[in-house]
Amino acid sequence: MLFTDAPKHLVHKVERLVRFVRAKGVGVFFVTQSPTDVPAAVLEQLGTRILHAMRARTAESLKKIKAAADTIRPRKGFKTREELPVLKIGEALISVIGEDNVPSEVEKVKVIMPAGQIGPIPDEERKVVLESTPLRKKYHHGSTSTPPTAHSTGACWWRGASTRVRKARQSSPCRTST
Repeated sequence: MLFTDAPKHLVHKVERLVRFVRAKGVGVFFVTQSPTDVPAAVLEQLGTRILHAMRARTAESLKKIKAAADTIRPRKGFKTREELPVLKIGEALISVIGEDNVPSEVEKVKVIMPAGQIGPIPDEERKVVLESTPLRKKYHHGSTSTPPTAHSTGACWWRGASTRVRKARQSSPCRTST
């Protein structure tokens, strides 16, 4: 839709920009309800494909599903066109560029719900997480000194969620229920 009524010179500029930044190793994301909304020249530059369920209610919808399925590298015995309309919530079909610069074959995956937090976690919880990391020995050489706290440095050391953080929160005596 974004490109449907756009002037040709604007679409050409977007294509050039995508090619330029991709050549520099910068990631580019286009999020759309249908891959057919993005010009073919731009789609060619995008290596990772994540396709969530696309429902077919009209002949036009069926064409879009076929077109979307054709943008992802097939896998022998896997029927992408048949899977795409019946994916459940939290499921997706993916293909990524491998180390050899070749797209991987399509895989059906479960997408984990994102988890995160704004701001630092409590110092006690941070200590539990840091003590449980396998990298602690590598970077602290067996040191028993406690690293600076988020409050003492004024920094937010943690921005994302990880399995280790979630496990620490479940076992930490300092965790309060929310």
